[in-house]
Amino acid sequence: TPAMTSRGLVEKDFEQIAEFLHQAVSFSLKIQKEHGKLLKDFNKGLADNKDIDDLKTAVEKFAASFDMPGFQMSTMKYKD
Repeated sequence: TPAMTSRGLVEKDFEQIAEFLHQAVSFSLKIQKEHGKLLKDFNKGLADNKDIDDLKTAVEKFAASFDMPGFQMSTMKYKD
């Protein structure tokens, strides 16, 4: 939590994080139900899974909207 609040997250942002976690668990349970509990079967269910891909995109967009304290793109050696 301290790492997130230092990036500027507020209560509503934590609610969004909780929603992301809820979605991840729900998708995981659905994949387990459809493909089985073995890791190799679960991994097959992850491949080309639109729900997981959409969640990943949403999380990346959300996370990118917050600054990282002490980190500046202009000082990066490898920017790509």
